Amino acid sequence: MTSVGAAVGLGNIWGFPYRVCRGGGFVFIAVYCGFVLLIGVPLMHAELKLGRAFRTTPIMAYKLAGGSFAGYIGLAACFIVLSYYFHFGGMILREIALNCGVKVDNELFWHVLFAAISIFIVLSGVNGGVEKCSKIMVPALIAVLGILAVYALTSSEDRKAIEFLFVPDTGRFNADTIKSALGQALFSLSLGQCIMVTFGAYLKKDESLVKYVLAIPFLDTFVALLASLVVIPLVFKTGSSISNGPTLLFETLPVAFRSIKGGKILSLAFFIPVLFAAITSAISLLDVPASAISEEKGISRKKACIYVALPALLLGLPLCVSIRFFALYETVSEKILMTSCSLITCLLFITRKRNSLPELAPKGKAERLFTFILRFVTPAILLLSTLI
Repeated sequence: MTSVGAAVGLGNIWGFPYRVCRGGGFVFIAVYCGFVLLIGVPLMHAELKLGRAFRTTPIMAYKLAGGSFAGYIGLAACFIVLSYYFHFGGMILREIALNCGVKVDNELFWHVLFAAISIFIVLSGVNGGVEKCSKIMVPALIAVLGILAVYALTSSEDRKAIEFLFVPDTGRFNADTIKSALGQALFSLSLGQCIMVTFGAYLKKDESLVKYVLAIPFLDTFVALLASLVVIPLVFKTGSSISNGPTLLFETLPVAFRSIKGGKILSLAFFIPVLFAAITSAISLLDVPASAISEEKGISRKKACIYVALPALLLGLPLCVSIRFFALYETVSEKILMTSCSLITCLLFITRKRNSLPELAPKGKAERLFTFILRFVTPAILLLSTLI
């Protein structure tokens, strides 16, 4: 559930709905689900196995497996994602505050406040408490989204949203659909960011990985679909634009909530669980590189946390000026760093180096299937996506 808490965050509730809108509705969902099976599941299996095999930092784990500097690439992706998580997490805080009558429109204030909350939690060493809360909050988030989805789907007679989400329209399929779905799969499942490698280091040697690599992507995708069933019908219901991209959750959806009866209550019921999901993911994004730096450089965890958090906070500041900078953050983190780290992970299970490491050998039919897909299917899709 801790892994689900790290994976289930803004990627599902913020990223997925706007990418569904941008990628063409049902066709995007279909491509995304395909990528979860052919890229997400085998890569998650490989990263967890890599972490469990060496029980060290992601940097050293990749080096020992023959992946050289892949750990640095994954941690760099984690760092950039953290920088814009600070910003979008701040936007969630702002929306909750507005619904409570607090009007502070300064984005910089909310950006810094969310970063400060995340830093405080990690420095206080209460991660274990947050992880225990994940066992409650993740099911609670799913329940709230389920209730809101039922409301959103039944409160309007307009069937356009349903058709957009569930009726295939091949005319909407294009190269951007593929690239966006791939980026979403890596981002949402926390792949190519060394997070799952770090979590794998805590697993027992004899523990089966199959339940993790099936349960986490399933729950992650289920939450993303639930979020879309909440966001998109409400946007269609109020006649708002679905083309707002990354600002869909923070500009379009609040307008939709305010235009319906009881909107403030519904908005709080939606954004408060989303805030917790954002915080649990931000903690993982901060703690993973901080832990790696702490062990690699021999410094305290708290000092390493500051070394990671403050530059990430500063890197995210341009988003407070213009959301247009996000396209650059997205390209560098997903299309370059996460994809590169994922390709190197695939290569580790293809080369002869893997054959000399019994810790990485597949055990059982399911693991052999995951490894086969990782060696022959996943890298082909990743390479193809870079050429489109």
